[in-house]
Amino acid sequence: MAKIRKINGKIITIIKLLVSLGLIGVFVFQLVQFEQFAPDEISLRQPLYLALAFLLMPINWMMEGLKWRIILKNLRASTSIAKVIFSLLTGVATSLFTPNRSGNFIGRMIWLPNRLKVEASVLTIYGNVAQWLASMFFGGIGFVLYTQLEVPESSSWFWMIFAVLFSGIVVLFLIPQVLPLVVARFFWKKQMLHAANVLEKKHQMKWQLLGLSIARHCIFSFQYVLILSAFTIPITWELLFAVWTIYFLMTLAPSAAFGKLLVRENVTLFVLGSLIPNSAVIISCSLILWFINLSLPALLGGIIWLKWKPSKS
Repeated sequence: MAKIRKINGKIITIIKLLVSLGLIGVFVFQLVQFEQFAPDEISLRQPLYLALAFLLMPINWMMEGLKWRIILKNLRASTSIAKVIFSLLTGVATSLFTPNRSGNFIGRMIWLPNRLKVEASVLTIYGNVAQWLASMFFGGIGFVLYTQLEVPESSSWFWMIFAVLFSGIVVLFLIPQVLPLVVARFFWKKQMLHAANVLEKKHQMKWQLLGLSIARHCIFSFQYVLILSAFTIPITWELLFAVWTIYFLMTLAPSAAFGKLLVRENVTLFVLGSLIPNSAVIISCSLILWFINLSLPALLGGIIWLKWKPSKS
């Protein structure tokens, strides 16, 4: 038994080192991009806007932390505030290595006892569904208002894909217990049935998660508008609709991992190209937002991950 624990300890150490090295690699890659797309002619016109965007970062993650706290409360998990924060940050770190940052539950689960990990994972994914629903809703509105419906008829397939995805997300949100009930037929039957039972009975949790997801979407959208306005044009409704459109397309766009590297830059150039002529400014603002909202919390989560020791429970 001692030998098995020793081997498991080495495996965990290797995994932690790989995750940390991966985070450093992503961080360095983005720094190189920033140096490439941030020439000297880019000037900071409104420093106060940039400072305000940075100050909104903890509020942004506080919304996500409240969602995580609600999930734990409904599972009756006795977890300290410190562990809630640590698990939130390690979740940010692991999310960078998964499609659409959906793997945030991986970093969160290491802080929970084994008896709660499966149920908490299901409810965390449900929290992600609520966030995707908010992004699709506001993004659809922003897309229509920003493009003024000037979309080629040949793009009807785009709206078909959107309708299918949006309908699927709505169904998962309104009837969330369906997925764990299906999974329960194959594995983790007891845990999945418990998660389905929580999702079926806790109707208040459903709307709390959606409300916080909407609030969080408004916060990080406003952050993006502030950063763009700090370097380029004044704050306008058109700029806000453009930002909603960016998040909308990024939600729909397939992406392997690493916080949508390259996909994010291409989408921002595509959307903002007609509004802001300087492509270097567009990409630089996108990278600054990435550093503030994802890179810094993920690096902090990586440091916490290295110091984490597995629970025996």
